Amino acid sequence: MIKAILNRKILTYGLIFSLVLVSFMIVFNLKVLAEETDQNLDEYPTKHIENIVGERDDRGFLMKLLFGPKTTVRLDKPFGVSVDDKTGKIYVADTNNAFVMEFESNGSYSNRIGEHELQSPIGVDVSDDRIFVADAKAGKVYIFNKEGKFIKDFGGYTTEKVTFKRPTGLAVDNKRQRLYVADTGAHNIKVYDLDGNYIETIGKRGTEEGEFNFPVNIEVDKQGKLYVVDTINYRIQIFDAQGQFIREFGETGITLGDLPRPKGVAVDKQGRIYVTDAYLHLVQVFSPKGTPLFFFGRPGKSDGRFVLPAAIDIGENGKIYVVDSGNHRVQVLKLKEDRGSNE
Repeated sequence: MIKAILNRKILTYGLIFSLVLVSFMIVFNLKVLAEETDQNLDEYPTKHIENIVGERDDRGFLMKLLFGPKTTVRLDKPFGVSVDDKTGKIYVADTNNAFVMEFESNGSYSNRIGEHELQSPIGVDVSDDRIFVADAKAGKVYIFNKEGKFIKDFGGYTTEKVTFKRPTGLAVDNKRQRLYVADTGAHNIKVYDLDGNYIETIGKRGTEEGEFNFPVNIEVDKQGKLYVVDTINYRIQIFDAQGQFIREFGETGITLGDLPRPKGVAVDKQGRIYVTDAYLHLVQVFSPKGTPLFFFGRPGKSDGRFVLPAAIDIGENGKIYVVDSGNHRVQVLKLKEDRGSNE
């Protein structure tokens, strides 16, 4: 009996010590990364506009006193983000809360989407009249209208020939009426029309050009070029509108241009390519040809700093939306000056 109690105590103290040690190693690692980025990277100043953190109780003091506090929900490990340039609305795939949160252009909470359908939303993107959500746990892509009403889903973990193993990132090409889905578990990109009808598959598992190793996010630019975050190959791959390989850039490491854990990608009006990195906890910016230009952000919790940044999107107004997953928020920023594309 005494021996069993002692063994339980030893196990408990061992677990506590392990947790303390892991926490120390994480903090030490972030500190080392911050020091190394000082030496290796060219930081660019950004203007922090706001943090989007979830529902807020914006009622006045008297309303709160009379009717009590309002039930609100904060973002919990969000991953995906998409901005509707026509309405200014912001859609955030709130993974742990299992729905998509909709916000107005000023960051105020507007709506919950998929609260009764979604299980683990990872990616989100919008077309002219629809909202598309990739759910990794369900293995499906869900389609909602702009009011948040469910229309249909497709995929699922079935024995059919064309199915998802783990759908994550989404990208809508409105001009060509195409939907691209990063199927992380299958190591490929699947292409559909905007009604969910299968068209083709791009790539397979591997390390060569046009092959992938856990792709997690994608972007389509105005010319129809496809940008794929090929995470465990530590690179971004670029394809033309027909799915043909154009170029790649990135490798593992911690100097400017390295991508040790890329997670999100976006392209601005100048053609510059923005890549979030969950190991370096920052955003790197590249020229259209993949030449490293500068970075912004550092590890941390204050404004303009990140912990495990995930998806990223850029609005027509130049605002940059970064999912700061480890800090449970979306940060809205803007470059203080415009350096151009530096091709």
